[in-house]
Amino acid sequence: MKYSIEVNSNTATEQFEYKGRTFQKEWEVEYGGMRLKDKEFHEQLEDSGITDEGALEEVYSVIDELFAARFLGVFKALEGAWE
Repeated sequence: MKYSIEVNSNTATEQFEYKGRTFQKEWEVEYGGMRLKDKEFHEQLEDSGITDEGALEEVYSVIDELFAARFLGVFKALEGAWE
């Protein structure tokens, strides 16, 4: 299992890899907020055939709630610190 996030000034892309499959969520900056372009990871996993509600809830509470916008805030704070 692997989780990664790539952030720049306008987008954040999260990837979750499990058993050879890659799931992705992309966020875009929109009017002072973020807009998710894809389904949440727990929804993508459910669509792929995982039916264990406990496992899906764990993915939701640990990974989906992380919310990439928090990383975008860190990126912008650090970017400003280097100027």
